[in-house]
Amino acid sequence: MITNVDNSIPREFIPRILTLPQESVIFYMDGSKSDTDSPTGVGIYFPILQLNLSHRLPAGILAFTAEAWALLVAVKLICEEHCFRTVIFTDFKNVLEAIASSRTNNGNYLLYALKNQLHLATSSGMRIDLV
Repeated sequence: MITNVDNSIPREFIPRILTLPQESVIFYMDGSKSDTDSPTGVGIYFPILQLNLSHRLPAGILAFTAEAWALLVAVKLICEEHCFRTVIFTDFKNVLEAIASSRTNNGNYLLYALKNQLHLATSSGMRIDLV
């Protein structure tokens, strides 16, 4: 049972989790950058394996690139662990929109690698929902 004692989980989030198929493997990820001179940080949490990755990227890295990198790492982990039904919770809206776009000349090699990795995963019978 999921409880929300400290109100850190928005009310809309709990019903969404409860509607997921039981066999779903869940990833959570987030990134942050406070200003242009500060490093970018990303985190990936994979509860079923008790895996918590955090990585600090150089100050010159844009938040978009860091978020694409984090999603790429997560999808590679999903493939390595043979997770056939996965949900990734993220707030990387710009990256999610870029993945959904049919544009091929986006100028970010990580986005191309991410799209390719997602294609490899789905062609292997894996389902990855990005929420």
